Amino acid sequence: MVSVIVPIYNVEKYLLECLESFSNQSFDDCEILLIDDGSTDCSSDIAKKYCKNNSKFQYFFKDNGGLSSARNFGIDKAKGEWLMFVDSDDIVDAYFIEKLYNLVISSNTQIGVCSFKKFQDKEEISAAKQGETKVYSKEEYFNYFFESAFMAACNKIYKKSLFDDIRYPEKRIHEDFATTYKLIDKVSYISVINEELYNYRFNNNSITLSKIKHNKIDLLEVYKSIILFYKDKKENYQIALVKKTSNQFFSCFGTLLTYKKDRYENYKDFKYQVSESYKNNYKLIGQLPLSVVNKIIYFLSFKRLFLLIFVSRIKRIIK
Repeated sequence: MVSVIVPIYNVEKYLLECLESFSNQSFDDCEILLIDDGSTDCSSDIAKKYCKNNSKFQYFFKDNGGLSSARNFGIDKAKGEWLMFVDSDDIVDAYFIEKLYNLVISSNTQIGVCSFKKFQDKEEISAAKQGETKVYSKEEYFNYFFESAFMAACNKIYKKSLFDDIRYPEKRIHEDFATTYKLIDKVSYISVINEELYNYRFNNNSITLSKIKHNKIDLLEVYKSIILFYKDKKENYQIALVKKTSNQFFSCFGTLLTYKKDRYENYKDFKYQVSESYKNNYKLIGQLPLSVVNKIIYFLSFKRLFLLIFVSRIKRIIK
């Protein structure tokens, strides 16, 4: 069985379209777990009504805890051998489950990935065109797809056992990026199908496109967790990941500090948090395999944030 986990929170405008895309699935041996994360609009009523008319759909209510909390709740409730995640404002192709399931079975892999496309209106969606499949080693996958949309949670199928000791970090943004690399690191190969079976709604009100909030600093913590996860490992791809992520980690401080004030809810407080994080991680950064340019910036800044901000602004202007 395949268990599909759909976290729901105040998406009454789009939820029905999402659920309808599951009612036409070509794959029968599945359960669709609707995890209501404390919705305050009509999302709960829509979900409950849909479950009454289709035995594959199951409704669960929980107190609001965020996207990761809802996904983790669904993982615990899932009965399937395979897991999939779908955001409740997105739409999946009629062959979404079947093709990803057949992909991992035929290639004997524990993670399968499909391409996706962005849309704003349902009218823009058409049936996915047939594409080729390919199996990547995890080294190749990290090389080609690290920190791209292919690190997202929702365009994949996973063997449930991969989550035995892994859960999504709660009350944080970038929870996909903070988790997917751990799952991929547990397997040897990942199969990919070049078909746009997942339709991601480009929503101007979504979390990732909203004004920067205090937990945007989570991105720094994700970079740090990846560095520490691979720091003492010796494989070539692990060394390359540490180098790439180290430079992203360092550059991220300057990037966050040079955003315009109107992108912050509380600019002074946020700037203070980023500054303190930089100072607290200053020793660690000095031990990282930074590029020559970033090494120079690091030594020039010496915890003087105004220098880091100044150089970062110049880099952004030049780009």
